[in-house]
Parts: sequence; structure tokens; C-alpha cells
Amino acid sequence: MELQVQKVAVLLCLLVGLYTAIVYILPKGEAQAQPKPARWSYDSKRRKAHVELVQKDTNYMKAFHLPITTGLNDVISEKEALKFKPCADSKLAANTNTSMLKLIGDHHGTYRLGDTITVQTTMYDAYGQAKTTGGDNIRGRMSSPDLRAYAPGTVKDHNNGTYSIIFEALWSGEAYITVTIAYTREAITAMYRLHLTQISLKLILTKFQTGNIQEDVICHPDENLTAYTKYKDVCNFTQLNSGMPWYCGKPHNPKLSCSHWTKVRHVLPTWPKSISKCEKELLAFRAHKDLFKKIKVLVTKPAQLKNKKSVAFLQSTTSCQIYNTSKLWFRKTTTGYFFKGQWKMQHCKGFHRAYFDNCLRNRKLYLIGDSTTRQWYEDILKRYNCIQFTEQWKYAKWKKPSGCTVARNNFTVALSTHCQPFYVGTFWIDPKFTFNSISKQIDSISSHEDVIVLIHIFLHMNTFHHKHFRYKMRAIRNSVEKLIQRNEKAKVFIKMPHTYSSVHQDNGAINDFSGYIYSGIIVEEFRGLYDKVTVLDNKDATIAVASGGLHPLPYIVSAMVDQMFSYICG
Repeated sequence: MELQVQKVAVLLCLLVGLYTAIVYILPKGEAQAQPKPARWSYDSKRRKAHVELVQKDTNYMKAFHLPITTGLNDVISEKEALKFKPCADSKLAANTNTSMLKLIGDHHGTYRLGDTITVQTTMYDAYGQAKTTGGDNIRGRMSSPDLRAYAPGTVKDHNNGTYSIIFEALWSGEAYITVTIAYTREAITAMYRLHLTQISLKLILTKFQTGNIQEDVICHPDENLTAYTKYKDVCNFTQLNSGMPWYCGKPHNPKLSCSHWTKVRHVLPTWPKSISKCEKELLAFRAHKDLFKKIKVLVTKPAQLKNKKSVAFLQSTTSCQIYNTSKLWFRKTTTGYFFKGQWKMQHCKGFHRAYFDNCLRNRKLYLIGDSTTRQWYEDILKRYNCIQFTEQWKYAKWKKPSGCTVARNNFTVALSTHCQPFYVGTFWIDPKFTFNSISKQIDSISSHEDVIVLIHIFLHMNTFHHKHFRYKMRAIRNSVEKLIQRNEKAKVFIKMPHTYSSVHQDNGAINDFSGYIYSGIIVEEFRGLYDKVTVLDNKDATIAVASGGLHPLPYIVSAMVDQMFSYICG
């Protein structure tokens, strides 16, 4: 009997030794299993350490306490949202079937062109009980599909379960008002908590390799990576990342050093274990749902146009070039609306293609950002016959720097990405084109160039806590300030995040809500430069049409591009 026990013990020891050799000693091939999501190296003790480190950060504390003001919608802050416990019953959240919608005022559904249209929605849960708190992310739009006319409303949260949505009667005829619960307050609480307690909602990996020895590690913009992972040390790639924080776990294999990094990729996310069943349902299946009830209104023509068959619409006569663009930072209503598929500006006339040749002659436009700015570049390529002089794209999601020139007026466009964190895809690639920060690129612009600079950063940051976005914006703001001091010709635009209604199939907490938080951060960080930097809050265009995908449709992109041109040439 003792002999059998000894044999079993020896066999167990051999198995343990074999497992250790496979996991820690033998080189890993690319085809082997990759590191799992955050929970793989992120236990409850490390999660607590992460929360404490984030909360000690001064950038975090500033964002934590301030209410978030973002133009069309004010949204609940992290501090207020986290006062609520994780939801246990999804039926207690605001429900689109039971919530009510009604017109306010004595217009009886008929309005004149230019009138204000106000509707009120009262939130009820699935049990028919009125909600007594606010915090839901509500969006409203007015539409006349036959006219391809769409406009967003301005939402006011009364913090008691009721919301006012205010529209302007911008065109004549019948129109429908639709109100959407983009995210319930319970879902927003979950998103804030997950961003605070998870290392990231989607992991970026770096492959370290020398010969046949290789190891894949997690990378992150937080220098305290060791505090909430199993890594004992980090590789500091901040200098490589042109001064923006970027750290990767130091490989466990002693034969691999920080100099052996080769490629990057990202891992598709999964739902964190800490999310409740209720929260998962609200994020995955109850986001971006329209209220069952819609309201029909009629907008009449001015008396002098009643006998004409054409539809009347409002259009400003003010030149956009003389419009005080600093007002855009404080604007609480839409900058325009779609009419017959074209974006009509409300506060100024807008851009006409006839202005393009003379206004932009011998000028250079820098588009610095992500795949959304790549869409802008593609729009200019097609609409203005901009001939590319850099390497021809071999695939759609091109990430290398690109440039084109419009021959007839020598207008040049340069496209480039921001630095890490930057999600390159699930396949391993060389990341050398993703280490050039926006601030460094702005610093390289000369004092004599006649330049236009468009800055945008959004979706590559929205899986991290928003303190990291603030840090980037602060660095960008400093570079922008230096640029406009040394170059009087420079015109700088910053594009705020747009909205989209698609839900990430692997983790519904990765969505467009962070765009509202980022918009508030941009407003705060660029305070003092409002008269020098023009903000483009394109959420109004995407809310108006309930834009679905992460990337807006081409006609929406054209509207965004022309709005920028309006303030230069309009």
C-alpha cells in the first residue's frame, strides 16, 4: 500500500514539473493560447489596489467631483453615479414601454417655423412605478424621413425621473419626435464602476521575442501596472511613445529583456466577472432603445410662403468666417440639422464648395487622430480629387501616415494617427506607426506654415479610465498653446467624440457613453483657449440620425468636414 502511495506521489511531482516547464520555461509560439482578459491577472486584492491608486490621482479627483457639461446633454458624474449600488433587478430601471412622453404648452401639436417645441418624458420602471431619480442618458430627435430632415433636441435632466427635450421647428411639414433611452442610470453606474475597477475593458498585448523564446505581456498607460497585475516589474516605453505614458509588464523569462519587444495586438474583450446579471442585461440588450410612444407635430409655413409648394426651412445669413467661434464652447443647442440629406448650419451660412479653391490655396491640413479622421481624409480624397502622394493603401484600415494634394490649388492634407494606447487589431503587427503622439506632431509644425490642424481622439481610449484621456488632453492643450503663439496663421480645431448606437458584442460596457465624459474633459482642459481653438461637437449630427456604427456614414462625415471648412471659408 505504501509503495502505491509513493508511486502516486512521484507521478504527481512529475506532472507538476512538466506543467511548470510548459508554462514558464518552454518558448511560446504564436499559435498557443494568449493571455486571458483582465481577470487573468487581476484578483480582488489587486482590484482594490487599482481603485486606491486611481482615486489618489489628482486628475481623477478633479474629474470625479465635477458635473459633466457637454452641450446637448448633461450627464451624471462618476461621483453621483457611484452612490448607487449595482442593480439587482433590471425591471426597476427606466423602461421604454411604460415611460411616458407628452408635449408641453398649448400648441396642440401645431407650430410655426422657428418656434420652440418642448416635450417631457417621465420615466417608469417595468412594474409601472415612476422613477424618482435622474441620471439616465436620454437623447431626442425630430425627423421627417420623406424630406431626409433630422435634428437633435437638447435634454434637461430634472433629477426626479422627468426630462425635458427641447427642439426648434426648423422646417415646415409633419415631423415625428422620438426619445431614446441610450443608457439607464443603472447601466451608467456599471460603466463607471467597471472603468474604475478593471485594468482595461480590452487588453493591448506586446510580444517580446528573441530567437525561439517569446512571451506576450499586457501594456497600459498606468505606471502602477505592477500594483494590479502579476508582473514584478515593467518596461517603460514612455520615451518610445513620444513622451506619453506607456508601460508593459516585464517578461517573466529572464532571457527576454525590454529591448526584445517586437509586435502588438489587442485581445477581444469579455464581460468582467464583477458585472451583475442585471447590469449585463441593461448594457447588452437595453441600450439605445426608443420609447414606445412617439409624438407627431405639424410645422406651418410663414404666411408669405403658404401658397408655395416648396418646404420652408430656416437658414442663417451670417458668414461663418465672422461668427465668434468661442461661443461654440458654450453652445447648448444644435449647430445645425439635416435637410434633404445636407447639413444646414443654424448660426451661420455654412460652407459652399465654390469657396474651396481660393480659400484653401497653398494651405495644409493636418488630420491627427484615429479611424474617424481617416474617414475625413477619405472624404476629401473623393470629393475634392485630392491625389495621394504617399504609399497606396493596401487595406481599408490603413494606419501609416498618408498625404494628398489637390493640384488645382495646392491644398495638401496630411493624415496621421495618435500614439499608444492604439488598438491595431487582433493580429500581430509592427507598432512603429503608433508611437507618435498628437502633442509631438503639433510641436513639429513650423512657425511659417499656413496650417489647419484637426485633432481627434476617442475610441482607442474608451476602454481605460478617463483620467488617462485627461492626461493626453492636457499635453495636447500645452502643445496647441505653443503652436498658436509661434504661428499666427494656424487654425486649430478639436473634434469632440460623436455618438453611435451599436453595442459591442463581447462587452456592452464598451460604448459611446465615454464620449460625453471626454467632451466635458475637453471643455475643462481647453479653458482659456476658447478664442483660439474651435470646437466641433459633432454629436448633434450623429444624434439627429441615430447613427448606428462606430464609424459614421459618408454623408455624416461630409457634414463634419464641411462644418470645419465653414469656419475657415464660409
